[in-house]
Amino acid sequence: RMRRTDPENTILDLVLEGGLAGGRWNMFGDFAGQDIYAQGKIGLETFIEERCPTASRYLLTTNCRNTRSISEYVVTLGRLEPPYRRVLRPDDRVDPELLFWKSADQQKGQVLAFIERCLDEGFSLGDIVLLSPKAENSLGRRLSEDPEWSSKVAPWSGRRDGIGFATIQGFKGLESSVVLITDFASMDSAQQQSLFYIGLSRALHRLGVFLNDDLKPFVRSIT
Repeated sequence: RMRRTDPENTILDLVLEGGLAGGRWNMFGDFAGQDIYAQGKIGLETFIEERCPTASRYLLTTNCRNTRSISEYVVTLGRLEPPYRRVLRPDDRVDPELLFWKSADQQKGQVLAFIERCLDEGFSLGDIVLLSPKAENSLGRRLSEDPEWSSKVAPWSGRRDGIGFATIQGFKGLESSVVLITDFASMDSAQQQSLFYIGLSRALHRLGVFLNDDLKPFVRSIT
């Protein structure tokens, strides 16, 4: 309940009896790999020291979402540190696919072939999500405007009757049976690398990663 109203209090202090410093609470989050909004401007150490210095901290390194094969991609390509200590889900021994493209048309062909393979396996259109680091001119949006695919692809909204597309930012915290990471042409900033890691970790069963050919040196450097 709200007890204090001075402007220095955050919304968490206002809604939590005793505030952050004196209240009882649990907070779960990835404050490093998924820090795509504050981008380090509010450091975790500083936040704890200034706002809740008596809080206890625990490091969670168990992967509950991905199969072992996908989790290995998340750790390696996503540069996850520290890595997962264990993975709870059983492994179906199907590796993710990593493909490189030199043109938009080549990427489109690779993505459509991957989608067809997933459909042949028994996944439905609603199981598939296309994720991109950009909102404009993404492959998902282009497919939604393609006469052949416009009835099958639409902006993600929780619908289950067609392929959804979204930015990685907009899909943060969510998951899908089949995830395709598209449109990555550079990896020259911490923001891009964080988005890449977040996108990789959204997949439950199948993961397709489609990178510009210029990113081959980046991949070689971390594998």
